[in-house]
Amino acid sequence: MKNKIETWLCPADFHWKFVDKPTLSILHQVAKDIKPDVLCSLGDEVDYDGISKFTLKDYGDGVDECEEELASFKVGWNELVKSCGNPKQIMCLGNHNGERVEKMLYKLESKKLNREYKDVKKALDFNVNFPGVKIIPYNSFLRKNGLMFTHGEFHSDNHAKTHAIRYNSNVLYGHMHCYSVYSLAQKGTNKVKKAVSIPCMCNTNPKYRANKSSAWSNGFSVVIFYDNTYALEIVEVKNNKCMFRGKEYKSI
Repeated sequence: MKNKIETWLCPADFHWKFVDKPTLSILHQVAKDIKPDVLCSLGDEVDYDGISKFTLKDYGDGVDECEEELASFKVGWNELVKSCGNPKQIMCLGNHNGERVEKMLYKLESKKLNREYKDVKKALDFNVNFPGVKIIPYNSFLRKNGLMFTHGEFHSDNHAKTHAIRYNSNVLYGHMHCYSVYSLAQKGTNKVKKAVSIPCMCNTNPKYRANKSSAWSNGFSVVIFYDNTYALEIVEVKNNKCMFRGKEYKSI
């Protein structure tokens, strides 16, 4: 008996404070057309730069800034869920909204600032703020039909190769804000494991990068699961438009 065909819409790296609005507009349009069964974000939904440079002396200002970004992202996420037709929701935490928060909580706890620890954890915890969403912790993953979904963790020009070798799995990840693929041959078999890095949902040239060269690109991915396997589609947004399944989409 054949398995049910299931469609997943998978964006990554919104970094909501720096979200690219034209790409977000196109994501909504595609979502309305394909009505995915699952909306799965691959990490760094928010940037949380307010706590990336905090000190214990003035950490409160950073947390306030992060709370504002999170509140704005909640609205944006709910709008996207609506465009998708109310699908199952999954979020993988990234280094910005997973690791950064963990480091801050560790510092507060180590200084025995217990009340502050509890307040920050409640304010910024995605499990608390998104009770209807399956939250995948940073550097953890979920797997379906042999494909791993995670945020990603390695940095280098060969990051796709590193992810393929270190994870030894077919893997779809964000983190590096670009489309990159590496195929890992399996000795003695005709099987290949692929690591695929997908484009990002954020501005590819935010002010803080000061026009530095990069491989960042905009877009997202769509995964179709069928017969215990899957088909992967990468949607790249260029000049505020894209082609997807023979249809042109433009930002509104």
